[in-house]
Amino acid sequence: MNMFVILAYDVNEKRVNLINSICSKYLIWRQNSLFTGNLRESSLKMLENELRELIVPNEDYISIFLFPSNVRFKVVEIGIKRYENHQVIW
Repeated sequence: MNMFVILAYDVNEKRVNLINSICSKYLIWRQNSLFTGNLRESSLKMLENELRELIVPNEDYISIFLFPSNVRFKVVEIGIKRYENHQVIW
């Protein structure tokens, strides 16, 4: 089953580049500490596992918001985009 994912993180500065690298394999970088994209359940599990192996639970925090892929919503963007346009189904 596909789902739309919003991932936000607040991690120790030492791990920011590693977290970005992992998230970029699965999702689109939208702005500092924020990624979005469509994932299958299996890819979401792989992403979660990679992140769990890297973070320090008493220092880092990651939120993953999941939405059914058939839910329609609108994104309002203000200011300069920090990502390339990708074909994302909103």
